[in-house]
Amino acid sequence: MTGLKTIGISILAAAALTAASPVRAQDTANDADSQSETIDISAALCRDMLLMSGLDRDVGIAFMHGYIVGQMGDTVIYPEKLTASVGAFLDTCLDDPNANALEKLKAAMDMQ
Repeated sequence: MTGLKTIGISILAAAALTAASPVRAQDTANDADSQSETIDISAALCRDMLLMSGLDRDVGIAFMHGYIVGQMGDTVIYPEKLTASVGAFLDTCLDDPNANALEKLKAAMDMQ
């Protein structure tokens, strides 16, 4: 199995595990000092994605992929296109680590 195909399958598995995992809301009503952290994926840089490893990177890319596909109104995942998109995305990020990751992934997906 090639490296990119492995990444694609890992991303699909990570997306499935994330979707299947129970979500627990944090009870902040009882903890006045609690602060919730937010992550704005529209501000993520390629460098941020490249510095992640393993499952963290897979989940991050899967989440961004799902966000983009959701914006397009699509509900289908095409594993071969996803694998090719991820490979193109990572190559582009290596070339320009200061680029916006979400924009680069969308451009990579548009090329497939």
